[in-house]
Amino acid sequence: MRRFYIITLAIIIVVVMRVGATITQNDDNNKEAKHTAAQDARQQRRAERLAEYERYIDSLVMSHNFRFAPQTMQQLTEYENGVVAEVYHYFEQRIKYLRERGVEKIILDPGFGFAKSVEQNYELLGGVSRLSALGYPILVGISRKSMIYKPLEITPEQALSATTALHWEALRQGATILRVHDVVQAREVIRLYDIYRDATKK
Repeated sequence: MRRFYIITLAIIIVVVMRVGATITQNDDNNKEAKHTAAQDARQQRRAERLAEYERYIDSLVMSHNFRFAPQTMQQLTEYENGVVAEVYHYFEQRIKYLRERGVEKIILDPGFGFAKSVEQNYELLGGVSRLSALGYPILVGISRKSMIYKPLEITPEQALSATTALHWEALRQGATILRVHDVVQAREVIRLYDIYRDATKK
């Protein structure tokens, strides 16, 4: 039986890693050597931090929000192959990076609202099932977000019922963790979804 979880606090550790960064070619060999050495040092510190994190926490949350900057992120919504394919590829690369360094317990956060248009957020919600095929728990954080209240022309405070409707779809798509504002309502939708799922399996 698939188990569902609700979280209400901010995630303490969010892993956002750049994998295989290209070293810029430079005619000055000395500058290139320094660049390479600096990058190697950063990679080593990153690996050491991962090892340290593993000692204290159960799982790492990897979030697709590497374009995050409040002032500019909504100008960075171009995804050549579509947002679902982009997020899938992003996770695929970084899962490989983490596993090569001994990290096994990973939670995937598709980063709803980060450098994604309203339409792309709904496309991504519909692609959660594809992301879950990567074999890791999917965390969905859409509670009262602008993807909900802007199209409805309401305030975040008025977005509870619409949030609940989308939580159902997130569960149906394969999400196992919901990050929410309203715990009671989230628990209720999970209970009803469990009943629905069990009934429709027969």
